[in-house]
Amino acid sequence: MIKYSFEQKKALVTAYLNGEGGIRTVIKKYGYSN
Repeated sequence: MIKYSFEQKKALVTAYLNGEGGIRTVIKKYGYSN
């Protein structure tokens, strides 16, 4: 089962690496859950 698409994961990682905030901030921004 794929919960999140590759594109969604890539956007999250790219945002984190671009310094858009800490991992928790970026996760909240993109609507991911634990």
